[in-house]
Amino acid sequence: MPESMLTQLASTGVVGVCLVLSLFALWRKDQEKNAESAARIADAQRMLDLAMTLQKDSTIAINALTALLTPKPAP
Repeated sequence: MPESMLTQLASTGVVGVCLVLSLFALWRKDQEKNAESAARIADAQRMLDLAMTLQKDSTIAINALTALLTPKPAP
């Protein structure tokens, strides 16, 4: 928001000051929501990476156990 617009609103009296304060509060709330959203997205990406790593490790372990338990043909 341009500062000149806020200054002009504030110069109109109590109503203008209330509008400026309301606009500032809404702007701050929007900034907080954006930060929270970014944090949630980053957390979801970390959880996805962890889940994929766990799935890969589990698959490797199961394949190793299967190889151990598979009977070998007699020569």
